[in-house]
Amino acid sequence: MKNHFKERLARQKKKIAQLNDSQKVQQLFNIHKTIVTEIEQQIGSLQNKGRLIKDALKHKQELSGYKERFFHYVTHANIRYALSAPFIYAILIPAILLHLVVELYHQVGFRLCRIPRVDRHQYFIFDRVHLPYLNWIEKMNCVYCSYFNGLTGYVREIAARTERFWCPIKHARQRAQIHRHYGDFVDYLDGKRYHEGLDDIRDFSKDDKCS
Repeated sequence: MKNHFKERLARQKKKIAQLNDSQKVQQLFNIHKTIVTEIEQQIGSLQNKGRLIKDALKHKQELSGYKERFFHYVTHANIRYALSAPFIYAILIPAILLHLVVELYHQVGFRLCRIPRVDRHQYFIFDRVHLPYLNWIEKMNCVYCSYFNGLTGYVREIAARTERFWCPIKHARQRAQIHRHYGDFVDYLDGKRYHEGLDDIRDFSKDDKCS
């Protein structure tokens, strides 16, 4: 988060240098307002997370009553679910390799192109381990699901910002799912806007989707 703010302030500083005095004052006011809003949102998010964890610990004894004991969990497991487990966890190794390769590109490539880096803390969340009604196997499964789903979201956002920088053109056919930057892309046959507005599309400095 610290690096994120530093990058945004550096980009804003270059823009402010090109403005006249009255525009500089207005721009500084807007930056101040944006920073205060984002800090308040982060504080609110941390307070909410802390409150939920505190409530879980407060009601630990009550919630623990819903926990399925390890022996009962294993002996009453659905055999089909048990047989699927090795195939599910086998994906962990390629997932870690994907994470390492993408992170290398993310840290190097984004810096070279001056694309704001993605805040991984928004994607990798492991708060379900605090739930007292889960046994250790269920917690392990939740950690794995949190990591894998967080990784796919994280990689998707890195890929989306890359696509916005290098090929911000909408497809001729409708996609099943679109990422949150897709609306900023130019239409399939709009060559004029692509060449005239490419630099503007690549400008992430005033984009709240990258905050």
